[in-house]
Amino acid sequence: MDSVKTLIGQYVPPQQAKMEAAMKAGNFAVSPNPSTGAVSLAISNYTQQGDKMTITLGAANSELRGVNIATWQGDASHPVTLVVTYANLGNGVDYAQSTVLNATGDKKINLTVTGTNYSLAP
Repeated sequence: MDSVKTLIGQYVPPQQAKMEAAMKAGNFAVSPNPSTGAVSLAISNYTQQGDKMTITLGAANSELRGVNIATWQGDASHPVTLVVTYANLGNGVDYAQSTVLNATGDKKINLTVTGTNYSLAP
């Protein structure tokens, strides 16, 4: 689990230098979704050759809606994925509503965390 944590730590939080390098290398794509107003930023080869990180921003104030990471540990036959879905408290504060981590290497890790009952303090 420590090695998976270290791997994911190379992606989250996103690093400005890596994002700029991906843009310069042509590994950065912006995809608007006209029906929802959301925009996805897909970054390929972010940390490892063939990996992909997608950040989805919502229509209003570019709020964070999701982060998807598809990478591997050791070699491509041991994929690691992280899918984080964000929600908003209504005051501009985003929180991780759902986090799903899958690592199909030797240990076959599947971890799901769901955030609930968040509210604004009175």
